Amino acid sequence: MRGSRRISLTDGPVERTLVRLAVPIMFGLVSIILFNVVDTFYIGMLGAEP
Repeated sequence: MRGSRRISLTDGPVERTLVRLAVPIMFGLVSIILFNVVDTFYIGMLGAEP
């Protein structure tokens, strides 16, 4: 497998390791929030009677 490398979470600076872990989590949380906002908008457009 070309380009495959292992990243050790116990070596190196703590700040860089935290950022490498936090950035994907932040993108995931933002995508969930956006999904919920859009879902709420479309459900709100349904009205009282479907």
